[in-house]
Amino acid sequence: MHASQTKSPCTFHLPSVMLKDIETYALGVDRPTGWCVRMAWSLAAPEIERYSPDDRTVETGLFGGLRQPQPVPLPNGTWRTIRQEAARLDRSPSWIVQQAWRIARPHFLETAHA
Repeated sequence: MHASQTKSPCTFHLPSVMLKDIETYALGVDRPTGWCVRMAWSLAAPEIERYSPDDRTVETGLFGGLRQPQPVPLPNGTWRTIRQEAARLDRSPSWIVQQAWRIARPHFLETAHA
């Protein structure tokens, strides 16, 4: 396995409702949660890359609930790019993953009902 494809467990703090949403989708497509997070990042990265560090108006309240730590195995390359975006935007990696899911969720729902 190539070094960038090696998976590392990364812990994200996700709202309980969002975590349940991701887990439900993962179960429906018979994939692990990490696959869903990786696909969400792949779909949402171009939009997130357009965010400005000064822009604090990005929607954050789509999912409520207590934030729960969730270990998610991700390829090292994916984890590295999420961390880089988090640093660029002065946000946490968890916030980046939450935005990625918020952006990609309509695509997942569309494909689940197709």
